[in-house]
Amino acid sequence: QARFQAAAFKQNLWGSRLRQRHVPTSCGMLMCCEEITPSARVAGTICPSQDFGGGAGLPVVCARWDQGAALSDRPARVGNLDELLRADSQRCVTAYTEFRHLFPAAQWLPLDPPFGLHHTFTLLELDGGHLQLCMEKFENPLELLLMSGDRESIQDVASRYRATGDERMVTPQRPVVRHIRIDLGPRFGLPSINVSDLRRWILGPLALEWQPLNQLTANCQHFAADLQGFLRRPLSDAGFQMNRGKEGLLSAMRANGALLEGAPAELRRDREVVLAAVRNNGLALQFAAEELQRDRDVVMAAVKADGFALRHAAEELRKDRDF
Repeated sequence: QARFQAAAFKQNLWGSRLRQRHVPTSCGMLMCCEEITPSARVAGTICPSQDFGGGAGLPVVCARWDQGAALSDRPARVGNLDELLRADSQRCVTAYTEFRHLFPAAQWLPLDPPFGLHHTFTLLELDGGHLQLCMEKFENPLELLLMSGDRESIQDVASRYRATGDERMVTPQRPVVRHIRIDLGPRFGLPSINVSDLRRWILGPLALEWQPLNQLTANCQHFAADLQGFLRRPLSDAGFQMNRGKEGLLSAMRANGALLEGAPAELRRDREVVLAAVRNNGLALQFAAEELQRDRDVVMAAVKADGFALRHAAEELRKDRDF
């Protein structure tokens, strides 16, 4: 597996200036390929927000492409994250699509993420899809490419170029394939997330935990899983909670009570939040704190929504004839 990962890493950086180094491992010497990246290509380094403590921060590369104004299909570099996202901070993320740039070996050796033989990038649709944000971890920096235009043109540009302006090595042996598309928002039982929420996640938890590219522990597939996890379950992120406040959390629970599963312990102990969740989905009672599983009003609301919720109530209430 280590040999396959080393080969994948080398192909992933094809076309870049490479240097080789040999790393001793328990099974011998493993040849790794590293890109020598000029510092001028990195737009800057994001330090974690003070709300989340210290950390070394993460380097970022930002770019934009506008179908109506672009002189070519190659993206234009933008100075920093705020310059890229400020004008669209209130736009909602309505869906995301994962794309995979396959390595040749993927056709005969399919492996599941995070060790699949492919490079992964994710397109986020903003307010319906005519504006999309491509996010990926290709080298050490986080790369963001904001694109406007029709869907087909946006996906074509994202499949051919990275935010750095470098072309992806797309060939019949290395195609870019669309993997999955997930709709987001209250209509689909998920909280509403806007660009401002996404920016806070980047500045906070992501910057705090960012690690240099490592094919075994911190590769593009690890990042895609973290990003998609935040988009589907933002309630587990402290920054999202602080920004949205109590009413925002209640709205999310009213839309999808099952979100209580991913909520932190203090929210699962909040009677008002739990009531909103079980009224939408009675089975969310199983994720409530024990003291609320003994609360008559909470359990009654859960049982009225779904009779099977009774199995998650405290023993004394399961014996109660009223329930």
